[in-house]
Amino acid sequence: MYLRNSAKAFIVDSGKLLLLKKERHNVYYVLPGGGQEPGETLAEAVKRECLEELGLVVEAGPLVYIREYIAVNHEYTHANAEIHQVEFIFSCRIIRSGELKATEIDQYQIGHEWVPLEKVKEYPFFPSCVKKHIDKNGYSGPVYLGDVN
Repeated sequence: MYLRNSAKAFIVDSGKLLLLKKERHNVYYVLPGGGQEPGETLAEAVKRECLEELGLVVEAGPLVYIREYIAVNHEYTHANAEIHQVEFIFSCRIIRSGELKATEIDQYQIGHEWVPLEKVKEYPFFPSCVKKHIDKNGYSGPVYLGDVN
């Protein structure tokens, strides 16, 4: 088993949350972001990932959630049993926008979508545990979510 840090962006604008759209067997949605590289702060990682995945320059704001994912404790253990990931989810603000265009995407990324906050709970969104903490203003609830999916 290996430990991996991941920095994710919680970007809300005009009552909508920006999500990456992915497809692997089924379509699902995730927060933009990814793995922290050696020598990089978490804030630097989330900025880099947003630029790569969305073409957006963002500013990392407050840390809003910390989520652990220990694969052997969840339903996708057959696909990634060796993973113990700690996700640091930051509230981010877009500094420079324009056309959303990824410069570097993973093989499952098929696009992005601005989802109204009141509709996020209806989407196949991961980590699904975050859905219950999203309200009309964005995020709420505890910062540390635990080992959840």
